[in-house]
Amino acid sequence: MSQPFTRISIDEHAVRELDRQPELRDHVFQTAVRAVRLARGYSPNRTGHYLRSLSAKPGGTQSALAYITATDFKAWWIEFGAYHRPHPYVARAPLRKAVARLGLRFVPTSRRG
Repeated sequence: MSQPFTRISIDEHAVRELDRQPELRDHVFQTAVRAVRLARGYSPNRTGHYLRSLSAKPGGTQSALAYITATDFKAWWIEFGAYHRPHPYVARAPLRKAVARLGLRFVPTSRRG
């Protein structure tokens, strides 16, 4: 008779070592670049400022981390919307849509970046 549960033990040291591998860092960065391309497809394009402000940046040499940034001053409104009476701005959420399409998790850093 088999047991109903399986025990999984994670070696934290191995996870940290894997996180430092250049191949994994490159893959994570290339995935961020793909997310930026997708986000541009979901973005409004009245002036092009927001589109030009989207970029992917590697997180450093010690971790498999990448950042997707939008530096246009309207980036927060485009992503999350704004409630200004009498004309609220409905969120377009281009970054959240792009990240979700790639099966990733969206984590905003802050309202001001």
